[in-house]
Amino acid sequence: MKLSPSDAATLFKLDLLAGEDLLRLAGAWLEAGLGGAETARLAGAPNPPNCDAAFPAVLRELGVEPPDQAAAVKTALKRYLRRIVEGEVAPYEGVRAINLELTLAFYPHEDSALCFFPRRAGEAHRHGVLWGLERMYDCYRALRNGAGDPAKTAAMEKLTQQLHREAGKALDRLATLD
Repeated sequence: MKLSPSDAATLFKLDLLAGEDLLRLAGAWLEAGLGGAETARLAGAPNPPNCDAAFPAVLRELGVEPPDQAAAVKTALKRYLRRIVEGEVAPYEGVRAINLELTLAFYPHEDSALCFFPRRAGEAHRHGVLWGLERMYDCYRALRNGAGDPAKTAAMEKLTQQLHREAGKALDRLATLD
């Protein structure tokens, strides 16, 4: 796992890093010449469940303050959208990750998902950043149930292209909120 300290702070704030991830990150940062005593202590920790308590000190040592919840969500959203736009991840899978990691992780009792993301996205949602992604994701999910039907397959391909374009638009709209 290769993450900058600031990206790691965001994922840590959203509870998306396991203890083993924190150990690997501390080790990688030490190898890269970052950190000091706190980073070395975490990299050599024998018990990953205790890493959560030590990680904020490592971040401070690296000059990174964990963001507040709204900033963490916005940063994570940008990261996912950028991965979609750059082709690192397929559009549906990227939006699905937004759904699973930034929505269902916090609202496990809800079935649909992006419709509940706005409570966490705050200002990004008020400005319509996610509107198109929400609608297309719901349509794509509905079409997946009919996989194998040529008409539905063609519609899914078209939606994939639209999801890619909409991710780019969302990323642009998020940039205007900075």
